[in-house]
Formats: sequence, C-alpha cells, structure tokens
Amino acid sequence: MPKEQGIEPSYEQESLRKEERKNKLQAIVSGEKGQGVMRFNQDARFLLCSLGKGKKVTHKTKTGKHGLFVFVIFGKVRFSGHELGERDSAEITDEKEVSLEALSDSEVLVIEVPM
Repeated sequence: MPKEQGIEPSYEQESLRKEERKNKLQAIVSGEKGQGVMRFNQDARFLLCSLGKGKKVTHKTKTGKHGLFVFVIFGKVRFSGHELGERDSAEITDEKEVSLEALSDSEVLVIEVPM
C-alpha cells in the first residue's frame, strides 16, 4: 500500500559502492529520504550487506509492527539458531532485532516491511 496516494510517478538512480556495505547494512531503497538511498512511496526499506566470514551485523526494525525478509544472495548465514544458504530466504515476524552471522563470505538482502 502506498504511503501517499495520487503522487506523480518518478524514478531514481544511485551508484552503490560495495565498500559502504562491507560488514554493515547499507540502505539502498527506503520510504524515507536519505543520502545515497533511492526513495519509493512505501513504508519499507531494502538493505544490502556484504559480510565476511565470521562477521556479524544486527538490524533493529523501525517499529514493532514491522517484519523482515532475509535473502541470502550467496554464502551462508546464521540467525536465531537458523542457517540459510545461497538463495535461501526467511520471514521474521516476531523479533524487533535480528543478528546475522556469516558462516562464509556472504551477500544478504534484508527487506523490512509493515506486517
């Protein structure tokens, strides 16, 4: 559902630098304005992370009413006792915070949406 109705369609383009997401989550698309972040008319965020083996990253949801989808593009990660491999995904609905640990060099996409 759009955050705002009746607005003009638009598009944005950004150059994403891998070093800005090395062992940390980089916001790439968001419903909120930010430097280097593409904006869309949704109450959601897309975050990308390049995690080195053994590294961890933690993400807190915007509100308790938001959930997460975690997609492993490549590599293997662990969160809350669960392991995800390449092309695996998980829906996380009952946690306000999630920590991801890379079991191998990994690229992970995290999508935060209202539930």
